[in-house]
Amino acid sequence: MKSVSFLIFTILLSTFTSCTRQYKVAKIIAGKTYIDEAVDILDEPQMVEQSPVKAGNNLYVWEDITLQVNSQDVVTAIHKQPIEHELTLQFWKHHYKEIQTTFTKIQSSPSILWQLNIPSKGINVIYDERVDKVTKVIFYEAN
Repeated sequence: MKSVSFLIFTILLSTFTSCTRQYKVAKIIAGKTYIDEAVDILDEPQMVEQSPVKAGNNLYVWEDITLQVNSQDVVTAIHKQPIEHELTLQFWKHHYKEIQTTFTKIQSSPSILWQLNIPSKGINVIYDERVDKVTKVIFYEAN
């Protein structure tokens, strides 16, 4: 009985912690938040590496979040795993139905990935057609 109670407590604690973490990520604003502020919010990253795409940029990597940071130490993009209600493409299309979006296939991917771009909000949503789920949400500085 003790092991069942402990298991239930552990599951509840991990669920609460992951939900709380999503709220913490919401405090980080692309183009406005400095990396030292982001680290204060999220704790130390598991890894920091140079961006393979843009010289002078760094990637700060946690288990569920990656921050792209420019040479001025400003967060320029937030890559995160979707939370439960964000997993369907329908959620994103419905939530932003009044806003101009583009939906394009990502050509260089080995799987069947699509990108829903919402430029006025600074959001990219990556959708995997094989599993019918959103796999990544990217926030960047809106135009």
